Formats: sequence, C-alpha cells, structure tokens
Amino acid sequence: MKTKNIFYIVSVFLIFVFTSCEDEHEMTKYSDTVSFVEESYFITAKEDFSFIQIPVTHRSINTTGSQAEIEIVAEEGSPANVISLDKNVVNFDEADTVMIKLTLDYNSLIEDEVFTYKLKFTDKYLEYGYGGYEEVTVEVTKWRPRVMSDFVGTYNAYAVSNVSPGEYDEEWPSITTVADETDDTKLLITGIAGSTIAVEAYLDFEALTITIPAGQLIGDVYGYGDTYIYNSSDGSDVTVDDLVGTLYENNNFSFDYMALYLFGYQAYWDIFTPTFTKQ
Repeated sequence: MKTKNIFYIVSVFLIFVFTSCEDEHEMTKYSDTVSFVEESYFITAKEDFSFIQIPVTHRSINTTGSQAEIEIVAEEGSPANVISLDKNVVNFDEADTVMIKLTLDYNSLIEDEVFTYKLKFTDKYLEYGYGGYEEVTVEVTKWRPRVMSDFVGTYNAYAVSNVSPGEYDEEWPSITTVADETDDTKLLITGIAGSTIAVEAYLDFEALTITIPAGQLIGDVYGYGDTYIYNSSDGSDVTVDDLVGTLYENNNFSFDYMALYLFGYQAYWDIFTPTFTKQ
C-alpha cells in the first residue's frame, strides 16, 4: 500500500521549497528580455464579445527604451485575420507589464470548429527570456449552449496527485460516459481509477458545472478494499460535501480535490485533481 499519510509533512516541505524558489526568482535580475505571462487562452465568443487582455512582461525592470514585437501565426486550417491585436509593438516605458488587447472577427467563427493561433515574439526587438512563456496559443470558437450529448463518449483522464504531484499522478484511460435514460441532467461515468462501476454526475449547462454526490462506491480499485469518492475542500482532508467540477466549452471537464477514500483503512488513497479529455 502506498504510504499516503505523510501528506502533511510532504506538503509543508514542498511549500517551503517552492516558497524558497519563488523568493530566489524574485531576487534574480534577468537580461533585457521579454515573456508572455500565460501559456494559452480558449475563447468561446458570443456576439457581444469585446476583447481579452494578454499581459506581456519585460524581464529587466531597470532598463528603459525597450520594445517587443509580436506576430500572429495561424495554424493550418485556421483562416488569417480572425484575431487581431491593438498593438504589435509593445513599449515597456509604459510599464514593466503591458496589456495588449486581442479582438476577433465574430462573423468568421463557426460553431464547434476551433481555430488556433500562436502569438510569438519576432527578433526585431527583444526576444523571449527565461521566466515566462515564449509563445501563447489562442484557440477561438463561436459559443453555443452545451447539451448532454456534448459530454457523452470516451475520455482519457490525467489525475494530478495533491499528495505528491508527479510521483503519485495517475492516468485513467478509456473513461466512458453515457446519458442516464430517466434523468436528462445525469451523466454516468465509468472508469475512474480503473473502476467498472458507473459514477453518477449531474450537469448544469447554465453554470457549466458537473457535480458528483459524495460517498459513491467505485469498488476495490487499488486492492485494499472498497474505495469511495469524496470531496476535499482544500486538498488536505475529506468532507461530505458534493464534489463540484467544471464543464468546458471544448467538452472536457475537471474536478479539484477528488478524494478517493479507502473505507477499510479509514484513510484516503489520494486527493486528485483530474482532467477528463474527450477523445
């Protein structure tokens, strides 16, 4: 059996390590370089969509007269000129972090078709430097209301451990979801942690949430007796509250702090943050 009850000690240690690393990075002064703050954006635009702001950071806060040029590169199959920026050249005399506005041509969008673009730095002025992202992926599509059939099918799930991220992460392949025949809000999910028992989940298409009532049995999935799904509100302890996750416009869904509880041991196996990706 995996030793999971060292969670609190490990957590304190990791917090100390990460805090130390962050402090070190804050004290380090970089060369005259630039980076994006976020790695990706997914936009499901309604007709009244205005713009989103994308932060660009100058990595050398004491250098004046610095600029960066940004270009938009459309991936294959994505039409040009769907997205545009209010400025292609960023002047860091305005601030160390400058916001650029991204707008789009709503009439060019198509429901359920995703267009993908990259924002990249050219080599005309500053180039990418350590401490952020070299490019940004922007995915855009036309918004439409989600329906149950969007979330029916086959999924793969990657479950990040909150006990020991990286070491105790799990992959749950071949998750299947089917609509309940008697309740048009209920989705049946089979395959969590390799289980063959269907878990009941309730979808709210207005709020874009997915809720698993706490205490559902998924069977002896780890070889240590019956395992149940619970919620952990802060990633450190199990609660009896229902587990509420997020539905995404690309038909994926995820949960924060899904606790898998070993009834016979009165202890959790792990508290995961799983993301379910539709195949």
